[in-house]
Amino acid sequence: MIDCVDTRARNGLLQSLLDGSCSCSDPKLLLSQEAWLRREALWAAALDWCLRSGRSLEAECRSEHLEAVGWELRIRATLQEIGQAADRRGIQILAFKGCALSLRYYLHPGQRSYGDIDLAVRSEDRAGFEELLFELHFSPPVGTAYYREGLALDLHTHPLHQLGLDLCLGNEPWWQNLERLPCEYGALSVLRPEQEFILALFHGAKHAFSRGNWVADLWLLSRRQDPKALAEAVTRRRAGRHLWLAQQCLRAWFGADFPVEVQRSGKPAHRFDAFSHALLSLILKRQAPDFLGMLTPLWALKGVKARWSYFWRALSPAPGEHLAQKMRRLVTALVDIHPDELPGSK
Repeated sequence: MIDCVDTRARNGLLQSLLDGSCSCSDPKLLLSQEAWLRREALWAAALDWCLRSGRSLEAECRSEHLEAVGWELRIRATLQEIGQAADRRGIQILAFKGCALSLRYYLHPGQRSYGDIDLAVRSEDRAGFEELLFELHFSPPVGTAYYREGLALDLHTHPLHQLGLDLCLGNEPWWQNLERLPCEYGALSVLRPEQEFILALFHGAKHAFSRGNWVADLWLLSRRQDPKALAEAVTRRRAGRHLWLAQQCLRAWFGADFPVEVQRSGKPAHRFDAFSHALLSLILKRQAPDFLGMLTPLWALKGVKARWSYFWRALSPAPGEHLAQKMRRLVTALVDIHPDELPGSK
């Protein structure tokens, strides 16, 4: 059970990310929740709020804050270097997820924690872009990741990764109608706000919202952009159930809500929808296995054939795992919920 003081402090953190205000009498109340903040990737944001509101922090906390700011400034310099080099070659690049969200929607460097740079290029540009990375002294890839001096760059050909086989962010290919970043970032572009919102919904739900800062991202986007346009995108992309799931997490963890227009686009789970309610319950208790979230794209798919195709691929065992093992874990997770946790049982 979350204490109301804890919830008020977390709500104050959201407000500080939006406008830099201090709606809580003492932001340091938030730091007493250090374990939760670190687990949810919000510790850096909390430190930033305390320092900018004039509160004193211990030397170790000040050092952590400086490290977070320095890390992001280094990433931004790297993005500018890559973007300018790509511009000279005529290669269009998409920055998305953490680095793009931080650049566009957060007030200060270091507020939004993320571990790597996510970039996407069209399939036909991948070879040329990889050559560019080698010229900039990035290492040969390990999977899809390239490294340089401890910094990881994850390269994709679609911002939805493998989900791009089934889902889409808009009516046109992802590389059309992108928004350019300021000129110092060269060829680097970002998604339109409504596409960024849908991507954040699909990505967060796919990973069972295992990090609270993904929910904070969605709230911040909903407050900085036209809520009507976001709601229309949720409806078009059949993301209403994903929005409902995010709203429940937002209210439980932060005592906050999406704008009314956005909330109305949500699609609450039916009382007999055991999977959706079980997933929500496990997420709020921080017991949801990641592979359960992998089933949430089914909510956005239309037609039995599309759903079955995705479901079968989602069940594909990981290396070293048998299909029977994955099925057993899935069934166990679905049935391991007490009946009194389902709606209408109390």
